[in-house]
Amino acid sequence: MKTMTKKEKILFIFLQIITLGLIWIYWNNKSKKYKNENHLSQELKSGINAIKLIKLIGGPNNISEVVNTHTKVKIKYNIRERVQLDEIKKISGISGVFINDVAITIIVGNSATNLCNIINANL
Repeated sequence: MKTMTKKEKILFIFLQIITLGLIWIYWNNKSKKYKNENHLSQELKSGINAIKLIKLIGGPNNISEVVNTHTKVKIKYNIRERVQLDEIKKISGISGVFINDVAITIIVGNSATNLCNIINANL
C-alpha cells in the first residue's frame, strides 16, 4: 500500500472541512424553514360582519365579555332571549355555533382573533 504524502493529507483534510461545512449550511437552511413553518396561521381579515353579529346577539348592551381561542370566539351575553341563533347560523364564514345559558361559542377558523378584536372595539 502506498502511504499518503503530506500534500495529499492536506488536500484530504481540506476536502473534509469543505464537505462538513456544506452539510452544516444545508442543515442550517433546513432548520430555518422548519422554524418558520411551526407557527399557527392567522388570517388578518375576517369575512364575517362583526357589526351584524353584535346585533344578532342582542346589541352591545347584551354582551358582557368576548374571548377567543385560535379558531373559536366565545361571547358571554346577559339575556339569552335576545340572541337570534338561527340567523347567526346563516352567516357565511361561521362553521359551527354552540350556545349555553351564559355564552355562545362561534367557530370561525383562523380569523377568530381578528373577529374578537373587532367585536371588542365595537362594544
